[in-house]
Amino acid sequence: MTGTDVRMPTITNKRQPMRRFLLLLVVCSTLFTLNAEAQNGKAVTTRSRWTDYARRQYWGIRVGLNLSDATFSNGDMGIVSTTSRTGFGVAFLYGRQIAPTDVPLFIEFGLKYTQKGFSSKFTTGKKAKDYDYRHNMNMIEVPLHIKYKIKTGVDDLTVQPMFGGFINLGITSDTYVYLPEPRYKCDTFCDNVFARADVGVRVGCGVAYQNFCLEVSYDWGLVNLLCDGSQKYYPMYTRFDETLRNRCLTIALGIDF
Repeated sequence: MTGTDVRMPTITNKRQPMRRFLLLLVVCSTLFTLNAEAQNGKAVTTRSRWTDYARRQYWGIRVGLNLSDATFSNGDMGIVSTTSRTGFGVAFLYGRQIAPTDVPLFIEFGLKYTQKGFSSKFTTGKKAKDYDYRHNMNMIEVPLHIKYKIKTGVDDLTVQPMFGGFINLGITSDTYVYLPEPRYKCDTFCDNVFARADVGVRVGCGVAYQNFCLEVSYDWGLVNLLCDGSQKYYPMYTRFDETLRNRCLTIALGIDF
């Protein structure tokens, strides 16, 4: 890889997917607020729903911080060391009780914008050339969780362990190359370096008081993200048994309606 071979792809309207997603959240929230449901023959107002902390269904918003990393394994790729990168996430969720009233078991799903990525550094070759990259990946996610709301004995305070999974679809990616070439930027999704789609498992736990919650979760990506173009940045890639899988710790604040 030489300086003359580097081409910087033009990436335009990178904020547009995020703006569309936030607009979708606003529209869905507005439609939900304006909708009146029937319960026991009486209309449920926004105020009465807000104070119904034992509701059987709800809409929720989560805003959080991601601490994302990745692990290389197998073959010569095992020499690549990685460090985590921080990112942002916002989700719009719908939850519904899937058990009798006295069993607080819920299913939760929705749509999320999330930022993942990692930094990598390694040395290879007879000349001990150093390589240093920063990978940032912006994704739309479909989460699916099973959540159990455990009463603590304190009014309106619950502990909420959850288990589930997610499907991620990459929309844009920024890779900054620091070494061995002079710094430049490219899109690893477009260059077929990393796969856009990922599927994984999520476990977590939250604490909720009335309509407000704090959640901590951890993701294990199950898809090998390495593609044919990976050799552009990782010269030891041989397409045999090398793997790259994402890991992500998320801390989020939320509110339910």
